[in-house]
Amino acid sequence: MPTIAIEKVEIYNNTSLFQDDFLSHRLGLIPLDVDPQLFDFPNDKEEDPNKIAKQKLIFELKIKCTYEKSKSKTDGKSEVLNRRVLSKFIKWVPLEGQENMFERPPVPVLDDILIAKLSPGQEMDLRLVCVKGIGRDHAKFSPVSTAAYRLLPKIEILRDVRGQDADLVKESFSKGVIEITGEGDQRQAKVVDSRKDMCSRNIFRHDHLSDAVKMTLIKDHFICE
Repeated sequence: MPTIAIEKVEIYNNTSLFQDDFLSHRLGLIPLDVDPQLFDFPNDKEEDPNKIAKQKLIFELKIKCTYEKSKSKTDGKSEVLNRRVLSKFIKWVPLEGQENMFERPPVPVLDDILIAKLSPGQEMDLRLVCVKGIGRDHAKFSPVSTAAYRLLPKIEILRDVRGQDADLVKESFSKGVIEITGEGDQRQAKVVDSRKDMCSRNIFRHDHLSDAVKMTLIKDHFICE
């Protein structure tokens, strides 16, 4: 199943901390919202200048991190602009004949993909050449992403757990699973969100609490990522 992805990166300037090849690899993995049916597979042996618009798609990334006097502050301090290089800064450069090929301009699938972080004075000036390909050629052409699932945990507190024992129960689970209600020696452990649990078994480190908590999985509730 073909898709369009960045195949070559022409680097005119890169003063970021990322080496050129590492930066190119990150850019290549950014998914693009482009209909692959509008393009032909590249043919390096017989590249026809008249068909270049059907074989290549060009983007550019030009950005510089700078200090600029803040308009929202009255103390005269400056703020840093363009520290985070995001996918929204990637701009399409139409080739001859491409102006009317698309219903909407080609863009990355998401505009908040973090590419790099810059310090004041650092900049990037890149030309991105995209082609049509399939996942067998390279993972960047794959139309899908890695998917994983887990079953929804179910946690039950079988008896009252108070005082320091309540604190131990809370510490044994992921943050947000257990909350403490009450004060002093009357503090009591309560399950508030089993979904946040990552199936740790730390509660069994405390022998006197191992029978106070029951952990199971709901077998018909899947959490997919």
